[in-house]
Formats: sequence, structure tokens, C-alpha cells
Amino acid sequence: MAKTGITRRIDELGRLVIPKEIRNNLKIKNNDQVEISIIDNKIVLSKFNMLDKDKVISYLLKCIRKVINKNVLLTKKYN
Repeated sequence: MAKTGITRRIDELGRLVIPKEIRNNLKIKNNDQVEISIIDNKIVLSKFNMLDKDKVISYLLKCIRKVINKNVLLTKKYN
């Protein structure tokens, strides 16, 4: 994980301003959602992507499995 050297204070309401340079770098715009995670005792902020490819594929496989009432295996074809 890259350190930026940028520090910010948390205000009395618990808010933290993400510096414009970081928002621009991650293409975070006003009203975008940011995911907050805790990993190895660190707070990790990520731009929230509702259409995460792995989650979509997992959801589709579950739906297919329900419809056909059989297990489904997805493999990747390598050339």
C-alpha cells in the first residue's frame, strides 16, 4: 500500500476530508460511494463499484444453479 504523506484531522462529527489529489487519482466524484474496510488493523477506503465482476459472476451462477437445479462449474479458457 502506497503512503502519500498527506495527513488530515477528523472533525468533531467524525468526518474526514479525502484530499482532491487522491480523489482525482481514484476518479472519485461528488456523490460517488466509498467502501470502508478494516484490513490488518488499517482503515481502507475504496471507490465502491456496484458491478464488481466477481460478485456479478457469482450471483449469475447462483441464479443458474437455482433455475436448472444442478451444480454449475465455471472455468476459464486459456489459449
